[in-house]
Amino acid sequence: MGTFYCGYRDNAALELQIKEPMAARQRQRALMDIRDLKAWCEANSTAFEMVEDDDGLLTCNVTLTGPEDTPYAGGNFVACIQLPKTFPMKSPSVAFKTRVWHPNVEKISGSVCLDVLQDRWTPITRLTSVVETYLPELLRHPNMDDPLNGAAAAMMRDNHREYSDYVRLYTRKHAMAEEGVELPDISRAYDFEYGVELMDSDEEM
Repeated sequence: MGTFYCGYRDNAALELQIKEPMAARQRQRALMDIRDLKAWCEANSTAFEMVEDDDGLLTCNVTLTGPEDTPYAGGNFVACIQLPKTFPMKSPSVAFKTRVWHPNVEKISGSVCLDVLQDRWTPITRLTSVVETYLPELLRHPNMDDPLNGAAAAMMRDNHREYSDYVRLYTRKHAMAEEGVELPDISRAYDFEYGVELMDSDEEM
């Protein structure tokens, strides 16, 4: 009868044997999702770029058009989607590289606050859903109760028309690259409303 060893080294080797196939399957799934995302972008005439860094992290840059029924209409917004090595068990990190005035988009980093990318993420969620459904819905339906941009949330809550007008100007300046667009100074009215100080003047951005 053979000898069975259950020492630390054997357990470590066994764990490595388990992790390696899992990592291979996760990367295969990531590449499959990226392939589908690229196909979706091509079908919708949307710019797509994939970058792999030295650590093997995969990042997709996708250019989205602002939904027609929103103040973001006409704008082109570059969304950066970075896949962790444990994707799809862990959700991707999503941020806008284009400046977006929105309660749930951080003003400087562009990080997105969306529950489906956090608490409600499941491994069956596809990357195409992120760009086809979740991000457009975020632009259509901001959540004032969980803001990353407190000034935008305060403006939307206090004066929705002013908010919509400001978003249109902000979109023209940053997502449509129109020259000569002047943004009104809102810092005094909204910068401390949610305990969030505007880090720089929008007139200079």
